[in-house]
Amino acid sequence: MSEKIRLATLKDASELLDVTLRAYEPIRELGLNPDLFLQQNQEFLYELTEK
Repeated sequence: MSEKIRLATLKDASELLDVTLRAYEPIRELGLNPDLFLQQNQEFLYELTEK
């Protein structure tokens, strides 16, 4: 079994955001606030959609 690694594209934006939000859920449950990172990630995805 081999793995392929590639850059995310516009088609991946929604799924990438969903994976990111799910990945940070345990951190939120600990009372930590990853929202600044998530905001930056959402801004990056928005920039992808503008190109």
